[in-house]
Amino acid sequence: MAKRLGEILVEEAIMSAETIERAVAAQAHGARRRLGQLLVETGALEP
Repeated sequence: MAKRLGEILVEEAIMSAETIERAVAAQAHGARRRLGQLLVETGALEP
């Protein structure tokens, strides 16, 4: 099974699990954007 973006970012120590969890929570609460886009928009990740 392919790994999800959040799993890869945490495993490679690029981002904390807490940051990923906040972005996933935003998706669950109606943010109709992909995880990567949310992380870029919040400044947690650079394109």
